[in-house]
Amino acid sequence: MNEDKKNNNEFEELVESSNYDKKNKEKIIIFSSLGVILIFTVIIVFSVLFVNKKYNVNIQYTIKTSEFREPIEKIKVELLGEKTVEKEFSLSDNIKMENIEKGNYTINISAIGQNDLKFYYGSVDSFIDEDKNINLELDKSIIKYSIDTEWEETKAIITLPDGYDEYVVVEKDQDQYKIKDIISENKYELNSDNKTHNIFFAAVKDKKVFDYSQEIIITKNNPPNSPNILYPEEGQNHSQKDIIFTWEASDPDKDLLTYDIYLSDGTTQKNIANGLNNNSFGYNSLELNKNYTLKVVAKDSQNAKSEQSIKFTTTKYEKSYLYSPSGKYGVTIYEVYDPKNPKEISNIKTSGNVTDTVLINTSLFILRINDGITIADVKNPETPIIKKNLELDEVDGLKATDKYAYIRFKDGRVSVYSIEKNPYDPKFLGFTDIKYYGSKNPEIKYIQKNIRIEVPIIQNEYALNYKFKNKIYIGSYILVVGSEEARTKINNNLTYVYDNLSLIFTNREIEDFKDYAKIDSIKSQLKNALNEFLKMSEDTGVKEVKLSINKIN
Repeated sequence: MNEDKKNNNEFEELVESSNYDKKNKEKIIIFSSLGVILIFTVIIVFSVLFVNKKYNVNIQYTIKTSEFREPIEKIKVELLGEKTVEKEFSLSDNIKMENIEKGNYTINISAIGQNDLKFYYGSVDSFIDEDKNINLELDKSIIKYSIDTEWEETKAIITLPDGYDEYVVVEKDQDQYKIKDIISENKYELNSDNKTHNIFFAAVKDKKVFDYSQEIIITKNNPPNSPNILYPEEGQNHSQKDIIFTWEASDPDKDLLTYDIYLSDGTTQKNIANGLNNNSFGYNSLELNKNYTLKVVAKDSQNAKSEQSIKFTTTKYEKSYLYSPSGKYGVTIYEVYDPKNPKEISNIKTSGNVTDTVLINTSLFILRINDGITIADVKNPETPIIKKNLELDEVDGLKATDKYAYIRFKDGRVSVYSIEKNPYDPKFLGFTDIKYYGSKNPEIKYIQKNIRIEVPIIQNEYALNYKFKNKIYIGSYILVVGSEEARTKINNNLTYVYDNLSLIFTNREIEDFKDYAKIDSIKSQLKNALNEFLKMSEDTGVKEVKLSINKIN
């Protein structure tokens, strides 16, 4: 009985225990489900709050100041990252880019004007992971400009660098700079008028305006006057393969001129010289028995041009002679049948260094550079005869016509000699302007009696001993002479010139050098003594003595 009761109790306990475990399992399942739901809720809330959070970017900008400020219409902001964000603002707006996702961005800011051009711009890289404040200065990129200006009549044609989309043209108007034009070609034409144009340019690429070029000042420009061709003349017959083309030209604006030379034989035209500064050009490749057209084009500093053309002919080639400068060996004379094989037939021996020759009829003028001119009779080229030597210091150029011989000096003077009556006894006429160098009708500007050549003896302060007691400090001592001959003699006898000065000073009283009237007397005494030594008159010798005394100790 008791055993049955015990078994019944154990069974009930087992049933109760089983029921208890079942209830616990149900509770565990419920709480686990609630935990999972809670974790997912937390994850979702975290994602909303942190993973997808967006930020604001506040932007402050300044525009670099310059003399000229373009009319800016709006500000454009671009944020370039995984996503591109663009927005435009008016100039008065606060620039704020809102709801920007986290990430790396390149921030571009542009100040936009007419034609949607970006006149100023700036860029900065930034990682956005919070609200940002960005400050940026807007400026232009710098490039190197190469700009050329040429003139067609009175129209200036300005060539800008190639390879850009557009060009901004800015011009000064009533003391203010304004955008005058925006062009797509790299050439800009400006019709010259009586006012001065102050212009500069800016190249444009992909709507970005580069920094401006330097200012260009355009003033009214007149083209040169048409050149006057002096040799050969219209219709002239030239009998040699060698020729020296000569011309004269002037410019109404006094601009310096350069020259381009063209030669046509009726079939082809050759450009035989460019950018010449002289009014002559030697050419040695003429073909004989042909008709030629010579064209001389004069250009001023603005590339404005004018031109003149003349026609001339060359005769059938027969026998000719070549008088070749041979330096220290004088002149070598060749007989020329075949230009490729000239035959040497004689030589003219001269002193000095022969650098040029000019043949007038049967008279050969020979330039001895720095020394003078030799004139030879070459009527019979096999036996030339020297007829005359002109000793002239610092001579460096020679030309001649039927009537005149022109001798140019290193200081730019051009002397004129008459050779019409007797080429072996040239008569000095005076000096002419360089533009008449080689002309058939020179204008004599300076005659012989007006020649005044300064020969400096003392140029820096020089102390001269006076009777072993004092020193006279000379500031300058210059002799004004009336001929090249006098200058040469003085320069060759400087020892005498100094000794003469010392002698005359010694024969004077110390007080004489403090009295202006006495100093004039000393100058006169010096002049007379020097002319007596030179054996020359005052016209060709010493005309004036310039003497200044700084102090006496």
